[in-house]
Amino acid sequence: MIFALNEKRYGLLRNIIIGIISLLILLLSFKGHVIYYWDQGFIPYGTSNQLVDIFNLWIPQYGLGVLGGTINPFAIFIEIEYITSQFLPAWLSELLTIWIFYYLGGLGTMIFIEQILKFNEIKSIGKKISIIIPSILFYYGVPWWWFGGGLFNPIQWPDIVAEGLMPVLFIFTYKFFNKINSDKIDFKIISIIYVIFILLIYNFNVWNLILLLVYVPYFTYLLIMKIKNPKNFVFSSIIITFMGLSIYLALKPFIFLTTLYANNFVRLNIQTLNSSLKIYEQSSLPIFSVLISPVLSPIFGGFVKQPLFLFRYYQDILYLVISVIISILLFLPLLNRKCFIYRIYLVFLSILILIILNFWMGMYSPFFYLMKYLFIHVPVFVILKYPWIALDFVMPFVLTILFSSSIYIVTNQIKNLKRVYLSAILLTLISISYGFPVLVGYGIKTPIYFPNGPSPYLDNISSYNYISDIINSDNNLTTVLVLPPTYSLYTTKEYLGLDIYYWLLNNKNILDGGYLTNPSTYSLYWTFYSALLKHDKVLANNILSILNVKYIVLEGDALYIPSGTMPSFNISQIESGINILNTSFITSYSEIYLYEYKNPVGLFYSPKTFIISNLSSISIYLSNSSYDPRNNIIITPVNNIYNISPNQLSILEKMSVNIHRAKILDIEQYTHEDFCITVNSTGPFLLVFTQTFSPYWVVYANGSKISQNDHFIAYGFANVWFINESGVLKIRIAMPVQHLVQSDYIKYFGLSVSLLMVPYMGLIITRRIKNNVRHSK
Repeated sequence: MIFALNEKRYGLLRNIIIGIISLLILLLSFKGHVIYYWDQGFIPYGTSNQLVDIFNLWIPQYGLGVLGGTINPFAIFIEIEYITSQFLPAWLSELLTIWIFYYLGGLGTMIFIEQILKFNEIKSIGKKISIIIPSILFYYGVPWWWFGGGLFNPIQWPDIVAEGLMPVLFIFTYKFFNKINSDKIDFKIISIIYVIFILLIYNFNVWNLILLLVYVPYFTYLLIMKIKNPKNFVFSSIIITFMGLSIYLALKPFIFLTTLYANNFVRLNIQTLNSSLKIYEQSSLPIFSVLISPVLSPIFGGFVKQPLFLFRYYQDILYLVISVIISILLFLPLLNRKCFIYRIYLVFLSILILIILNFWMGMYSPFFYLMKYLFIHVPVFVILKYPWIALDFVMPFVLTILFSSSIYIVTNQIKNLKRVYLSAILLTLISISYGFPVLVGYGIKTPIYFPNGPSPYLDNISSYNYISDIINSDNNLTTVLVLPPTYSLYTTKEYLGLDIYYWLLNNKNILDGGYLTNPSTYSLYWTFYSALLKHDKVLANNILSILNVKYIVLEGDALYIPSGTMPSFNISQIESGINILNTSFITSYSEIYLYEYKNPVGLFYSPKTFIISNLSSISIYLSNSSYDPRNNIIITPVNNIYNISPNQLSILEKMSVNIHRAKILDIEQYTHEDFCITVNSTGPFLLVFTQTFSPYWVVYANGSKISQNDHFIAYGFANVWFINESGVLKIRIAMPVQHLVQSDYIKYFGLSVSLLMVPYMGLIITRRIKNNVRHSK
């Protein structure tokens, strides 16, 4: 009989059952197709999305965004996907990579449930299986899997990694405290917890911070319940302190890059912050609206128009009855206070209430002002604008723990084994009924997914490769402007998703008007696009000049799917606008057309005069036919990136009558962030660098550092330095982010591992001293 198997065989049987169930769900979902998430498409295989050397992305407001970043050595999802894509079809590579974490999440959740329910004390294998099968079906059927967060979405790989690793973290935390309680210390467990934390943080999405809302209360509970001996408390406190400091040191490079990202891409855009906060408030739901049914989701109302089984099922009266049954089951352990699981059940029930208060309720939450503070002062929180989406990978874990506790209560009250099996069958049917749409593959048959899109392999994107090869033959750092504006739900016949040129072009800035922006942001891209459609030749040419655009790509096979605030486009109208500009046609491939713009100002230049103006007046000056971008510069003291100080403003006023024009003799580019130019000037001059402004840029003139007070912003995005020198000068311009991050990885990980070893070495020394004392006696 199968239930007579020993514990080892039970473990194997459990692993196989979970593996089969999880794999079947994904096979039914993918059906041999590549799955694209609605607004993010697919990173093409054959490229790295770790943004090697530099990330040139357009700021939502006025120009280029420069984020220095290195390859993330811990991006395990990307590494697995890349390796499997070398020998598997794209859909199978995508499925297999997701399945590894999907399976690990289910298996880890079940093992954790076995720990807290003390499965080692349950002698009947049948009872164990009776708890595990309905629990795992419940876990994989929770509607939160598709609840807007996109856990089948490869672009959201941090969520998928968190889904797989979070239960493992809980398992080993439980083991750690059990060892401490037994006066033992296992450095293997400590090392595993350390590694899991590093992987969870470096595979980062701001939503992963929600993990702390689950982990910290559970950690506190174990600390209180397991550590009762003062000696053990002191010992565990020392270990936890060293582990916390070690993890913090290992995260220093991550903290540096995240801060840089926030300062360069998010904090600068107050409109984005305010917009996100407004959406957060509008998406809030009062506490009485919380049911297990997803029909209460704010996005559900828009989906029901779709003739999909998924939505009809969740609206049916039978499903609402099942939701009520599930709700009753989730609270069933409250009736059995004498059971040993009562306390741990209360911990996870409190966690569920805590995350609902913080994220489901939004502005109705007592913690709303805390969240509002985080939005304003911790810019990466803007992604939490849809609070209930942020629960996608946490809710299945927490709800399944509560559900399995109820199953344990039910099965424990039944003495007859046949009745246990009967109740298990009934609970399994309830679990299947509750999660049926997701379990049978309808979880990704919603309007937020595109099944069977274009192949993501680079080899299949011939027209893009051809155009990119021509642009890459120009080694200079210039800007490529892509038309029509790309955005979510943007596709061509060969490719779906974010602009492919981010992955194909080398040493180029890419301006596509897309993912981070829309027409309401009034960026220079949209000012140009409006001028192009209106055939405003002067304004359109001048904007291209100041942005240092050298190449224009027109994607004639672009397909528009109406969404959000993006305008529709007409390819013929865009083409006629390009023809009036100072451009020449280079080549085409299929329906992709490449043009060269003839009058970019260059990466570096020195103007004769400057104008101090606000952002809103830039277009007025650039619309004047007498305005020469090479001879003039518009300095914007107040802008979306950085406001200059009163001291800098006085410097501007003093230098207006004493400005010369320097001649650029030579430009050398060592890396994407390191340049050396030779200039000749008869007096103090302005040097313009058409990459995005950042305080991290450092400038040396003949070895002398230029003061930060002499660093200004032009046109709301470009760098301008006042250099009070004359003669032939060697000027070094560098952003030492790459060097800093690479050295930080080596330095801080070295310190981190060394610090983690201190308690271990202390324990070895203590044991040796004790052994020597014993031998001496």
